[in-house]
Amino acid sequence: VDLSKPPTFVALDPFVVNLAAGEGDRLLQVVMALRVSDPKLADGLKGFMPEIRHRINLILRGKLPSELATPEGQEALAQKIMDDINEVLGFPPNKGGARPIVGNTTGPIQAVLFNSFIIQ
Repeated sequence: VDLSKPPTFVALDPFVVNLAAGEGDRLLQVVMALRVSDPKLADGLKGFMPEIRHRINLILRGKLPSELATPEGQEALAQKIMDDINEVLGFPPNKGGARPIVGNTTGPIQAVLFNSFIIQ
């Protein structure tokens, strides 16, 4: 880790969505941040934010509470969100099936980090 070059994070506005029906009416409130590969990208993301938020909303609304109850489920969600955002930015997801190591991805979004994750 090069401490003279700290990572760049982009905080997203909170999301509050109804989760998929099937296990009762449940809400998800999540606050997340994106780790990006380049500080210049942080400002450039603003132009893509309506589509990024739309895609994240669709992903979140399609989840069942049971899918998000485990750390593995939350990691899979973070991976899906990262892949979708990178696709919006013109970097299709890795089709090799292997999950990339955090910080070693094919696109400019290196990680999706959950700061708060509440299912009610």
